[in-house]
Amino acid sequence: MNYYIIIPVIIAAIALIVFLIKSNQKDKQEYIKFLKNDFQKKP
Repeated sequence: MNYYIIIPVIIAAIALIVFLIKSNQKDKQEYIKFLKNDFQKKP
């Protein structure tokens, strides 16, 4: 098999997955913060 092509593709796929997971966690925290600030009880 041609490992010079397969190995960089696998590394790129893993890097993409890690990037998407970290980006999703950051967006989730910002969304939770938005919900807490947006829907406060009005007196």
